[in-house]
Amino acid sequence: MDNIRTLSEVLEALHFLGYEASLGANSVVVKVGGLNQPFTAIITHCESGGHFQVTCPIAKLGDIPEAKIAAFTIAALDANSRIAPYAYALISSNDDPALEDEADWPIVLIDTLPMGDLSSAELGASLRSLVAALVDSRNVLKAFDVSF
Repeated sequence: MDNIRTLSEVLEALHFLGYEASLGANSVVVKVGGLNQPFTAIITHCESGGHFQVTCPIAKLGDIPEAKIAAFTIAALDANSRIAPYAYALISSNDDPALEDEADWPIVLIDTLPMGDLSSAELGASLRSLVAALVDSRNVLKAFDVSF
């Protein structure tokens, strides 16, 4: 499938690629990774930016011991070059006002997929890259006593 422009088309492409996915009001939720413990990625459509965003929560800020947050930040920045096109990001109260407690702020892996001629092959490549990023992030988080 070529020229994916809607979340319904994202869902159709994911099903074609063999992923377990469902359509919500403003997103597509897709399971990625191993069969024993899959991760949940959320795909949203940013109309103003003309792209889809893939977001996969991996931990919460409160999972990182407070004394190790600075070191974790440096490790995450360093890992960003290894996990491209994904990158570590933090969803804060600036992104979601309901997140009042910093300990609840999700640490996520994120990728942006430009629209225009987005194909199911490109969508599949992004999700395969997400699996590789998840493997790398397991090592980063383990170094800071966070299990996933």
